[in-house]
Amino acid sequence: MKKSWLLFCSIFTIGTPSLHSQQPIPMLQDEALWYMLEETVIYIPEEDDYITETAAYVWWLGLDTVLMANTEPVVYRKVFRSRQTENIYNEAESAYYGGAREENGKVYVNTGGTNEFLSFDATMEVGDTIYHGGVELDSALITVHNIDTLILSDGLVRKRWDLQVVDIYPYSGGTDTSIVEDMWVEGIGDITVCLFYTLFCHFSQTAGYFYPSTQHFNCYSLGGEFLISNYYTGEDCSEYFVHTKEATSSLDEINVRIYPNPVAPGEGIVISGLSDIIQDISGLFLYNQFGQQLDVATSVRFSEITIDTELLSPGIYFLSVEFSNGQQKTFKFIVAA
Repeated sequence: MKKSWLLFCSIFTIGTPSLHSQQPIPMLQDEALWYMLEETVIYIPEEDDYITETAAYVWWLGLDTVLMANTEPVVYRKVFRSRQTENIYNEAESAYYGGAREENGKVYVNTGGTNEFLSFDATMEVGDTIYHGGVELDSALITVHNIDTLILSDGLVRKRWDLQVVDIYPYSGGTDTSIVEDMWVEGIGDITVCLFYTLFCHFSQTAGYFYPSTQHFNCYSLGGEFLISNYYTGEDCSEYFVHTKEATSSLDEINVRIYPNPVAPGEGIVISGLSDIIQDISGLFLYNQFGQQLDVATSVRFSEITIDTELLSPGIYFLSVEFSNGQQKTFKFIVAA
């Protein structure tokens, strides 16, 4: 994908002067915001076609917290993700994903377990390699093949690392590898695929360094000023966000797809087109045609609800979806004989 840096960001390369005497620009700054896009490709069987649904979210830093790392208590900054711009800095309305800390140009993340992981290293030089994830299997081998500098609109000279990433991931029968180019920017992090790899990618349901459900960095702002804008799409940084809607009509206006319907026994059924309200779902309840509630596996992921019909007998079923604003929506589907 072409990156229009000059058009949107006022970024330009200025050679490679030595920056060893300069303290690294910190990444974990107050009022720093990282805007990401997440694309999900969905197959529509009845149309024999694919659609792409795009959602946006912002990563931001909260107050300090203490997490255990190698049996020792360590202070981190809380990391949150908001799917609505009006919820930035609102912990109650945002999702908490773990902690991050910065020391001597290195950023470590802690997912709330007992270990921390290296996420960014401003001390790396050409030829240096590291494994993201800390282990070779199901990880990513990163090699620095070039270092340059650039200037953003704040006028600061920043290092830029051009990286080659070999992604190693398991599959049934063995392992496989792929190679992709990536880029780090001092004070910002990864601006190509995933930010704060272990934290941001891992908790966004990704499966490897550059093999997410197509996540992309798009914008970065600091203190209310956008230093990088529209890096991925060319769209405004506020595009694709879910915004609060009036409860009176929002559900009726949603174009929902249910497929396949009828569904063959043992197949999964998908309810899609819920991207505007997916974050407001508070409960899923499945009933048969006699009104009996059933204990069947259902899941909510991205903008879809998936129902496992393996244990359902042929008949008519109703899925009741409850939302945090008190509304309900019922979907009818049939399991064929």
